[in-house]
This record gives sequence, structure tokens and C-alpha cells, in this order.
Amino acid sequence: MVFLIIPVWAVETDIQLFRGGLLWQGQSQETDFTGGDANGISASQIITYAGTGVTISFSDFLGIAPALDLYTDEMVYLEDYGRAFPTQKTTGSFTGPVAVLLALNLNIPWYMQVDISSITSFSLAAGPGLLFRIPVIPLDGTESMSEISNYTLGRGRWINLQFEPALNFRINDWFGFSVGSKVILPIWHLWDGSDLPFWDSLSAGTMIRMNILM
Repeated sequence: MVFLIIPVWAVETDIQLFRGGLLWQGQSQETDFTGGDANGISASQIITYAGTGVTISFSDFLGIAPALDLYTDEMVYLEDYGRAFPTQKTTGSFTGPVAVLLALNLNIPWYMQVDISSITSFSLAAGPGLLFRIPVIPLDGTESMSEISNYTLGRGRWINLQFEPALNFRINDWFGFSVGSKVILPIWHLWDGSDLPFWDSLSAGTMIRMNILM
């Protein structure tokens, strides 16, 4: 076993005071329905997320960047398909339990950074993520949300890989911002037993970060 020993004085920590953006969420099942809205199923949609995090640098180019992002969503469970689907309150008539979900996205990636100039750098955060989609508010007369939670939290459907490439800009000695993108790859398709395409439940979109430089 190899141990990585890093002196305390060699570690630098920057705070991602705010991080957020827009994410497109892939939904493949819509293609089975005329207009893509049957039974309350929503088409691929755009959601807004926000969160915070830290960047812990072990050297000039390598570190880790744990972060927590939050967003809300709506899902309906359809017994005929044995799964939960993204939906919207204004979409069709529901034929199964429907609820508002609180999504907790814990990202624990390796962080690599390369300086472009004295005030600009390129970074890539890549690694495992845990996306817990938890039903919190029942809608449309739903009495039990267990079918939805059993699907979103069952069979490891909360395990994914996440990637965040970004350009980072230093404004002064203590403040900077980043502009980039975010991809959440649902690797749970490898073992959950479904025949869904890889892009179903994949999320991709924009990201901005406001950074406090320590």
C-alpha cells in the first residue's frame, strides 16, 4: 500500500463561494409517445442548479475539489414501465405517483489546473459523484412516494461520473471567477438492468463559479 504524505504547509484551499448553471437532462422514453408528453412524461428538460465547494491544491497543478450542488425536479412513477420519469405539473394527466424531488449532488473529483497566463488558467475536475434524488413533496393527490424513491435511490442509481472543464480568471489576490461546463454521466446504466440508452438521465450544461482565493 502506498501512502501519499503531503505537508500541511503545501496545501492551498480556495472556496467556491457560489457555483451554478443550467443543465440539460436527457430523456429517451419520450420518443415512444406522440408529442412526447403522454402519461405525464416530460421531454428532455433544462434545470437550474446551485451550490458551493472548495478546491484543495496539493501542488501547482493537482488537487481535489469536493462540492455540493442542489436542484429540484418533478418525477412521476409509471407502473407499466417500472420506472420514474421526469415530469412537470402542467404536463398531461398523471397515471401514477408524482412528487417534487430535492436533488443533492455530491461531487468528489480530482482537480487539475494549468496556468495560461498570470491571471488565467484552465482546469478540469473529474471523478465520482453521488446524486441523491429524494422525493420530498407529493403532488396531484399522491399518497405514497415510495415507488419514486425506490427507483431513484435503488440499484445504485445515484452513482455517476462527473466532469467540469473550466477557464479560471483571477481578478485580484483574493477573488476570481470561472466559466465552464458540467457533465454528469449516469454509469449506473451498466448494472441497473435497464435497456436505456447511455444518454438517458445524462446531464450536461453550463457552470459558473465565484471563487475566494486563499
